[in-house]
Amino acid sequence: MLGIPNYKPDFYNEAGLLIRDHKEVLSKLIDQRLNSYWLMWETKADKWWSEGPVILEIGSYHYELTAYKDLFGLTADRIDISQPLDWYGAGCEIPLKWKANCQEDINKLLGKKIEQINILLEYEILLYGIELVFEPNDNLQIFNFGDEIGISTEKLSSRITKVKIK
Repeated sequence: MLGIPNYKPDFYNEAGLLIRDHKEVLSKLIDQRLNSYWLMWETKADKWWSEGPVILEIGSYHYELTAYKDLFGLTADRIDISQPLDWYGAGCEIPLKWKANCQEDINKLLGKKIEQINILLEYEILLYGIELVFEPNDNLQIFNFGDEIGISTEKLSSRITKVKIK
């Protein structure tokens, strides 16, 4: 799926189900550090291909976050970044590769400790994404951006509410 060999993401449209399935794993991220991250990169245009997952290396695990239609996906250690990418058979028309640590706003978070994890809801009911809160008051949101994955380190919109993972 998503041009990634053998990748089968777990998709969610309800925050309660995501929390039920991943609360323990997400809780263990607190006090860990963001070591690295990878974005799917379109080499011909030399830009981020936001239709593919974002991979975060935290501790010794890779956490894969993705979006598909109105769904948000979260998995761990299911993507082998050494394998070639092929966007639904597009081959050289959409040449893709994994690119590490390639966004300045996210790079400032590398090595920082995660202090809190929040599930993000849009209009208090729709699963929107996940927020990692770092020391000292930095954050990274990864969210469904209308069938693409969005990334932001900016302040959240007022229509977004947070559910803290304890």
